[in-house]
Amino acid sequence: GLILNNVQLDGSTYGIHGQGRNITLKGVTITNTDYAIYVSDTTTEYLNINITNSKMDTSSNTGIHIKTSSNSILRTFNITMKDVDIRNTRGNGAVYIYGGSSKAGVVFENVTIQDLSSHGVYIYYSGHTDIQLRGCEISEYSSYAIYAYIRHGMFELGDCIIKRTRNQYSYGVFYYTPWTNSGPRTISIYNTTFMDYNSRYNYGMVTINTQSSRFGYEESSNISIVNNTFRSTSSRGTYAMDLSNINYFSSIIIEGNIIHGMNRVACVIGLKAGISAVDIINNVISESNGALSLTSDLTSGTRIMNNRFLYNFGSDNVIINPSTRNNCTISYNVFLNNSNNAVSLQRVQSGTLLNYNLFDNIQGEAY
Repeated sequence: GLILNNVQLDGSTYGIHGQGRNITLKGVTITNTDYAIYVSDTTTEYLNINITNSKMDTSSNTGIHIKTSSNSILRTFNITMKDVDIRNTRGNGAVYIYGGSSKAGVVFENVTIQDLSSHGVYIYYSGHTDIQLRGCEISEYSSYAIYAYIRHGMFELGDCIIKRTRNQYSYGVFYYTPWTNSGPRTISIYNTTFMDYNSRYNYGMVTINTQSSRFGYEESSNISIVNNTFRSTSSRGTYAMDLSNINYFSSIIIEGNIIHGMNRVACVIGLKAGISAVDIINNVISESNGALSLTSDLTSGTRIMNNRFLYNFGSDNVIINPSTRNNCTISYNVFLNNSNNAVSLQRVQSGTLLNYNLFDNIQGEAY
């Protein structure tokens, strides 16, 4: 293993380079290197990387580049970072992790990632993967702030800031699950602020694409997007959430979010097969080119309640297309000063309930 305390590494192709086993950095500064940390072709059963109170500034390539072996030798990979500052990276971004079928754990706490010509955090892993980011900030990025390709496991993003002003095409958080998975999936995004200023196209501040087939884990799989702020100013083609291809989750909760100023439909939800309860509750969506578009296929039940849709200007500001067996409840919502139609109900079924909503100052039809 390698242990470095209070060390400065300056000017080289690699700050740290090798196959890795146990790497511990505390109070380490790595500057003017192509790669701050480069680990590949691991030949041990366990790879553990722990970084605290450290800084990295690589001007020509990737910050942390980890490519674990795809063979059966590696069983567990863990990387933990706390109070780490990564800036000015190129190549594959600040943190690039590509791995095989081993179990992986990624925990970042109070990590700041800034000034990127590529990704913030890019993770492509085939085994069980748990990702936790708490109290982190990713700003001035291109491409993806966070890219997570996960077959199964946990994704947690809490108390973070995702901020972008670059005039380029990009995503905020992009979570992707392939067709095959062999375990439950839990997605939790909470108390996080997404900001987009003067950018050209942002293909979704949060994009979740789970095109998996049925493997029997939907009862223990869930999505929770709670108490977040999404704000866009003077940007084109931006929307807050794209959940347009969701399969096999027992519950989806979108609650207590504030969404303002999206140039596309603020929240796009497409529920495919194997979805049970869906709650869209206590959200505020304002001044966007359409507030909510929800399409359900074979979904057990949907509740859209206690939301406020304010000053939106889409042609149909809330579009609800319930499934043939969906019990869809639309109640206690406020539609205020929206241009054009407030609500468009399509393919309405006998189980659709619309009551106790307030419509005021609509230019068009209430529904």
